[in-house]
Amino acid sequence: MGLNSITLQSNDSDVISGDIVGRINWAAASDGDGPVATSIAASISAVAEETFNDSNNATSLIFSTANDSNASEKLKITSGGHLLPFADSSYDLGSDNFYFRSIYADKYYGDIDGPIVVECRNDTGSTISKGSPVYISGYYSNNGKPQIAPSNAASASTMPAIGILANELTDGSEGHVHCFGLVTQINTSSFSVGDTVYVANGGGLTNSRPTGATDLVQNIGRVLRSDASQGRILVLGPGRTNDVPNSGSFSILSIKDAFTFPTTDGSAGQFLQTDGSGGLTFSSTFTDLSIIGTATYNTVEFQNSNIMKFNQMYTGASIGSYFSNGEYQKVVTIIPDGNSQNYQVIGRMTAQNAGETHTVYFNAALRSNTLPDLNWTITYDEEYNGSRYIDPQLWTKETTTAGFIFAFKTLATIYGTVTVDMQVIPRASSQKDNVTVNTVQNSEQSSVDAGYTAHDMTKVFSKKGQEFTIGGAFTFPTTDGSANQVLKTNGAGILSWADDSTAAGGIDGTGIANYVSKWADSDSLTSGIIYDDGTNIGIGTASLSYKLEVNGDMGLSDSGFYASPTGVMIGTSGWLYNDGQTTLSHGNFTDNGDAQNSSYVLRTSTTDDTFTTIQNNGSNVILASNRTMMFTANIVSRRTNGQDNAAYKIEGVLVNDGYGASILGTPVKTILYESDSSWDVQAILSGGGAGASDYLLIQGKGAASKNINWVCKLDLLEVGGDISGYTEANTLNIDAEIIP
Repeated sequence: MGLNSITLQSNDSDVISGDIVGRINWAAASDGDGPVATSIAASISAVAEETFNDSNNATSLIFSTANDSNASEKLKITSGGHLLPFADSSYDLGSDNFYFRSIYADKYYGDIDGPIVVECRNDTGSTISKGSPVYISGYYSNNGKPQIAPSNAASASTMPAIGILANELTDGSEGHVHCFGLVTQINTSSFSVGDTVYVANGGGLTNSRPTGATDLVQNIGRVLRSDASQGRILVLGPGRTNDVPNSGSFSILSIKDAFTFPTTDGSAGQFLQTDGSGGLTFSSTFTDLSIIGTATYNTVEFQNSNIMKFNQMYTGASIGSYFSNGEYQKVVTIIPDGNSQNYQVIGRMTAQNAGETHTVYFNAALRSNTLPDLNWTITYDEEYNGSRYIDPQLWTKETTTAGFIFAFKTLATIYGTVTVDMQVIPRASSQKDNVTVNTVQNSEQSSVDAGYTAHDMTKVFSKKGQEFTIGGAFTFPTTDGSANQVLKTNGAGILSWADDSTAAGGIDGTGIANYVSKWADSDSLTSGIIYDDGTNIGIGTASLSYKLEVNGDMGLSDSGFYASPTGVMIGTSGWLYNDGQTTLSHGNFTDNGDAQNSSYVLRTSTTDDTFTTIQNNGSNVILASNRTMMFTANIVSRRTNGQDNAAYKIEGVLVNDGYGASILGTPVKTILYESDSSWDVQAILSGGGAGASDYLLIQGKGAASKNINWVCKLDLLEVGGDISGYTEANTLNIDAEIIP
């Protein structure tokens, strides 16, 4: 034991946790005034933290002081060096993780190693996440602590934030806001070390400066560690929005010291113009206007109209280093998003190759009917001084997502460029979003897009140098002809000036009213034998009762003859009859028509999945009485957009005894091709009795919501009785005896 020291030693040989190893008490004299005055006023006790042994004698010092009674424990120094007040042992002045609730001092000298915090309370009705920037929303009267709520850069009433919440706070709980210094153990994994963090639009933190026009900008700190659970932020900017706002009222506004806005507004229609030295003023005229650089894509939209103007250049350097013959280039895509939408499109395409140019001017009208059905017309004119380099095209798709694509196909190698100027005018402004321009210069392709069909535009005229072509049909000469010459064609599309022997003199002659003229000689006209009264025509007669009457014999050459609706006699025992039905016969057994073949061409359209009769121009096929017939129906069908097709054959035998028709046996149906297995065909009879009221119905069934056209060639090979029930004789009021 050294000098100037006192050792207090316990008499206990065994010291366990909680034993007092030694104690020093302070008290007043025993004759003091009253029991309180003479009680222990203060003490220091050494208390064992654990059982003593040869490797452990951990001990705490407990300091006790009196306040109107015996001294009670107030402060403890642990064996580990922690200083803990007994009023709230969770606050440890000697730990990195704890701190005193309050420190009272007139002055504080020294460094602060830790955050400056404010006690707070959450009364928002919801949990506030740890690491959230918060603002003071109210005052809790029970203990005087401020109430807090999440800050939001888009809401001025929640700004500025006073700091970052240290712990998650459920509704009605209390905690601490870090107003300055470190906030630790939060999720900073979406940030990088050194990032500036701001109060975010919508709440929380962001490393992107808010850009909304009404957003308040508060730079609240820097990221010191990026980690999902052990992240650290140094809080530096609480209590104020510490950056220039994105909008607001300013006396003077300068942008990055580059230019300064005027402090008063200009007149209506004026624009801001710089003086080149950082000063902006309102002006009504351009002092100088120039465009420097290359503009490869530009869109101009006009007020009070829906006009969209586009300009684009294409170089064809995606597949190779230039356009090759037979490549395709898309320009503008229009995807209608509703029925009955209208788009007008006008434009120009110019291809340049060395010293030659080829320019196409086109005009289109586009419409979405009931989607996916589309409708369009498109024409173009062209000018070129060498070769034709591009073929303008419109691609269409009429499936689930219908669309139009303006494109061109190259007709030769193009080492230069193709430039396009277009105007698209939708009927409604909301439809402008349906228009997309291909802004990629090098985007040619080797084929048309899948699902699309390419259509050539209709050429109106073509001009090559001084040559002028109309509709691609004929080309005018490039110089004028001599007086009285006329333009004549060579039959191959070339017009040229030529002498006309009748051009210099006049045409003479006389005629009779209503008779068609004929040339009597090279320059004289007279009446011919053809008479035309404006309604009917006669050959060799002016007494007309029919559309065409011939007075005299009429011969037929081997070039053929067509007559409708009456029949044509062939020899003495055969005949041909046609009115949607073609009937062939060659003599008979006993009665007229008991040995013949009748052919019909029937048609109909379907839009649903029910059987529909394929008719003869709107009428059903009526069966003649007293016949035994073999029928063969060849049926072909096609969906109007060309996606589905089918072909069938039905063969069968029927008999009509004059009292009702019936099918003998079972008709044989053959499916030749069918892309949609839900389609079908059938042959049935309808009616039932004498008087030409029995029908043979060939029917087709398509699919719901599909437009399908059906055509049937029906052949009836007939044998049997008389012609009295024959359909056409009854329908057309032709006397039966004139039909062999």
